[in-house]
Amino acid sequence: MRARLVLCILGCFALLSGCAADGGASDPRQGGLFSYRPKEYERRIQEREARVKTDSEEAGSARDERTRLQASVEAQERRNAETRKRLNAMNEDLVKTRRVLDAAKTQDARAQASLEEMRRRHAALSGRLGRLEKEADPSDTRAERERLDADIQRLKREAEALGAL
Repeated sequence: MRARLVLCILGCFALLSGCAADGGASDPRQGGLFSYRPKEYERRIQEREARVKTDSEEAGSARDERTRLQASVEAQERRNAETRKRLNAMNEDLVKTRRVLDAAKTQDARAQASLEEMRRRHAALSGRLGRLEKEADPSDTRAERERLDADIQRLKREAEALGAL
């Protein structure tokens, strides 16, 4: 009987100490039955709400940044498409000029020399256009494209004038 009483008392102490122990924790889930602290609980709720608000703001700014970057990419793609279109038009002009030069048959030695010079310039312009088409970022080559286009138009007019002879 005595042993039973001692065991019962020891069990009660163990149970009581388990209910009262909080281990110094401020987390109400880790404390015992008597360690519930409403202020600590409220503080944890406020911390979580602040964290949720911060995360929400970060997500909003990330969405805004993504939208801005998408608009930037789309604008760059439009500029690249416009540049590609202009390069294709220049290429077509060179092809037409080449046809005119190939069709020109002259008897005059001066005209023949002029024709050979135009063919040499045509080959040089074709090489410049090929290099421009291979550029990684065509928007950086605007001045070169404009000079090349002017040279192509000049050669085209000269070839047409020679073909009219």
